[in-house]
Amino acid sequence: MFAKLKKKIEEENQTEINIGIPADSSGPTPTHTRRGTSENSVSGTPISGARTETPDSDKEQRIKKRLLSQDSPTASGETRNARDSSTKGSEPPHNYQELCRRLQQVQKAKQDAEAGLLQAEKKIERLASQAENREELESFQSQEMAKIKHLLLCSQQDVRTMEEKLRLQEEEWRLSREEVARLQTQLQQERQQVPKDLVAEMQAEKDALIQEVDILKKEALQSSNRISQLESTLGNLTDEYDGLKHTHDVYKAKAAVLSEETSSVVAHLTEKVKILEKRLEDHSLTGDEQVQSLIQERRSLETKLDEARQHLSEVKSSWSEKINSLEAQILNLNHKMADDGQECSRLEHALAAAEQKIKEYEEYKWTVEEQLQTKEKQIIALQQTREEELERLQRAHSDQIEELRSQLAATKGDLVQAHKERDRAMRDVDAGKAELQKKEGMYQLRIQELECSLQNLTEKVSKLETEKECLSKDLQRHMAEVDQLQEALNQQKAQYMSLSTEKDAVAHQLLEIQEELLAAKAAHSEAEPPVSSTSAEELQKKVLDLEGQVQEKNKAIRLQQQRIADMKKTLQRELKFQQATELSAAQANNQVADRTAAVGSGASGEVPSSQVQRKLENDINFKYLKHVVFKFMTSTEYEAQHLIRAVSVLLHFTADEEHIIRQHLDWKSSWFGMRPHNSLNQPYVPQQRRSQQRHTVAGSKSHSKHGPG
Repeated sequence: MFAKLKKKIEEENQTEINIGIPADSSGPTPTHTRRGTSENSVSGTPISGARTETPDSDKEQRIKKRLLSQDSPTASGETRNARDSSTKGSEPPHNYQELCRRLQQVQKAKQDAEAGLLQAEKKIERLASQAENREELESFQSQEMAKIKHLLLCSQQDVRTMEEKLRLQEEEWRLSREEVARLQTQLQQERQQVPKDLVAEMQAEKDALIQEVDILKKEALQSSNRISQLESTLGNLTDEYDGLKHTHDVYKAKAAVLSEETSSVVAHLTEKVKILEKRLEDHSLTGDEQVQSLIQERRSLETKLDEARQHLSEVKSSWSEKINSLEAQILNLNHKMADDGQECSRLEHALAAAEQKIKEYEEYKWTVEEQLQTKEKQIIALQQTREEELERLQRAHSDQIEELRSQLAATKGDLVQAHKERDRAMRDVDAGKAELQKKEGMYQLRIQELECSLQNLTEKVSKLETEKECLSKDLQRHMAEVDQLQEALNQQKAQYMSLSTEKDAVAHQLLEIQEELLAAKAAHSEAEPPVSSTSAEELQKKVLDLEGQVQEKNKAIRLQQQRIADMKKTLQRELKFQQATELSAAQANNQVADRTAAVGSGASGEVPSSQVQRKLENDINFKYLKHVVFKFMTSTEYEAQHLIRAVSVLLHFTADEEHIIRQHLDWKSSWFGMRPHNSLNQPYVPQQRRSQQRHTVAGSKSHSKHGPG
């Protein structure tokens, strides 16, 4: 029984550990990949961990698509400014399609969030119902244990009363034996004085009394045997009580563990809902604020992952302590069983010694009877010499003989009464035994009824899980949130359309002014010199003003494009090693390269804007490099193995250099190993080539993600 219990506890421990720990990836991944997996492990429910894509990864993909969709109209507007005004009418439908696609993505994200919320609420309800059922079952078990304790106390009290009655009967039997011995001595004394026929009669009565004494001895032995049987049944009942108490403690511990699990799951789900609400609120923020919120969210998730790992280690240590305590209990029970075996052997030896003593007493009885026969022979010899004296004393002692007969009759009545009381006690013992058997049958029926009630409760739980009435309010709330997002999207669309129309109007006005300027120059030869010079100067001023406005708007558009590109690059660096977004990241980098090339060809004369963009890129690269190197220097050896790839990409290490770094880390973490040789002379990669190699390095990172290590 204890072996099965230990095996069951180990299986439960294994299932809880498997539920709490997410699946690790096989290859080395940098900090971004570990952050993604930690987000997956935190956002996913610990009970049904079978989903392959989490809402966090879906939201990150939607953010990237939204940035790409925001980048595409700005780039198209910049190229349209460099081209003729004939292609201006084809852009608004494309933007409308992009906005519709974004709206569909938002609706899809809303549906996913609603589905996750429905699943979470279902799981919360199921866990609550399970906790209630466990509490009811625990109350039933406590009631049954109280009843069993009461019955056990009653049975113990009955046994004590039976023992008291048996002790009284043994005392009476001892007194009767003493009385019989006293009467035998008196009989021997009187036999010397009574005639021969009276002696024969007394001898017959003595034999009858001896037979009755033997019968009483046998009955006393039978009663002692029955008492031993009752004691054995009492021991069995105590063992059953101990087993029920142990099962009650086990169920109580399980109920406590399940209550802790439910509380942890509820807290986890509330945190998840808060995170989802915060992310929905972050959609209304600007680009830099969204990046800051994502960085803060990543830090909070990393801290939560560390806390989960610490909690897991604590759970492992507590389960190991519990297993050790159970093993110690099993050893104690084994020692107790050995002690019980020794006690049983000791009792067997005592029983054998008692049987030997009984045999000795029987031999002593035979010797006493032989002595009695010899004395009787002596009495017969003496009777011949004392017949006359006996005849003389017969009349004197006739009254005494009658008195002795009355005493013998009284003793016979007492013996009959003792026999009846003994029979009554045996009947009471049999009735108590039958009552115990009846109670045992009642307990079996009660256990079956409890099992049936448990099955009914499980069926009710399965029915309650199918109910979905309480989710209509949440659905309405999510619909309201979607309407708010739709309104915000329409406002952004209106702002974008107003900016595009304003830019087109300015460009059209600039073309008209240029045409007027050309017409004024053509009419310069025909008109008067002062009038033509003033009109030309005015037109040139208007042209310069309009060109300045166009340049300012172009600068503003380029700054917005740079901010969007910076946001996109930072997000790509944070999410580029996730398996679900490898292909989309590579395509996004290629699109960014084409778009930056087009912008460079359209605005080749603007040297200050390219310098500002390069400066921003260098600042972002330096900050990210600083963060990665800091994490690499402060992390453990296991985490450093996963950060090697990120450092290699940022510092443009070759494959050989990366391999040497991995060898050095393996050598530091190993017990017995040779120090690797560092014989490579690394070429220096200039700073101006890094911006050109960025997109190719991003592609090589996505392909070398499943590389060595």
